[in-house]
Amino acid sequence: MTDPASRSHLFGRRTSIGLGVASAASLVVLAVLGLVVAPADAEQGDAQRLMYVHVPAAWLAYLAFAVTTLASILYLWPRTRRATWDRIAGASAELGVVFTGLTLVLGSLWGKPIWGVWWTWDARLTSAAVLFVLFLGYLALRRVPEQALLPLLGLVIAGYALYALWGRRPPELRHPAWGLAAGLLAGLLGGAYNTAGPPAIIYGDCRRWPPPEFKSNLQAFFMVSDGLVLLGHAFAGNLTRAVMTHYAVTLPAIVLGLWLGLSLERRIRLAGLRTLALALLLMLGARLIWVTL
Repeated sequence: MTDPASRSHLFGRRTSIGLGVASAASLVVLAVLGLVVAPADAEQGDAQRLMYVHVPAAWLAYLAFAVTTLASILYLWPRTRRATWDRIAGASAELGVVFTGLTLVLGSLWGKPIWGVWWTWDARLTSAAVLFVLFLGYLALRRVPEQALLPLLGLVIAGYALYALWGRRPPELRHPAWGLAAGLLAGLLGGAYNTAGPPAIIYGDCRRWPPPEFKSNLQAFFMVSDGLVLLGHAFAGNLTRAVMTHYAVTLPAIVLGLWLGLSLERRIRLAGLRTLALALLLMLGARLIWVTL
């Protein structure tokens, strides 16, 4: 008997085609009713018509991302792990990217005549843009081969480190939206490759943090991110007995390294912390390139 999880489609071919045609027809009807049939607003004029498509697109985008999150959790949970949930997560993320892009475009077209600008760093606009970029990265991780993605990531990290070590200063980032974007990118890389540090280090460098603040923020970041990555591996069932045995073997070396780090902390000048962090970034980027050669 064939395992339902091994089938290539969630529904039959005819059902899938029927749902697709019905969805496309519904979208066309919505667009016609909203952009042509609906009367113009007394204050905003024809620009208000865009809201009849913009708002449903935003709701569909958020719904798609919620489905992606739920399906991913069900796929990671050992008791409910089925290939079907992974396919649902990927397909829903594709729809989320399409409708989020549509939401951003329609919002900009509406904002120009009403607000006088194409874009503003409003919390809702920023969060929608971050979601759009995040799920583009999620889809890239699903489709781009690891042999191609890791060298590219290594080149970006190593290139930035060389640029900064050469004496160049990156642009200063003051808006808090950049911190949200760096955190989401760090979570994405941490979950996929256990490499959450580079976005946080680059963001801190661009914020011009003084050495004490740079150090304390990085320590707090790694404590939280490493804990979340560990919980994710435990949730996925990766913390096997063999893994814990290897960890117990290396634990004395870890304790020794912590003691040496605390001892050297008093001897390393705080002004050299940025250089040390950039040198570690350069080594990490070179390693990501080397392991795929």
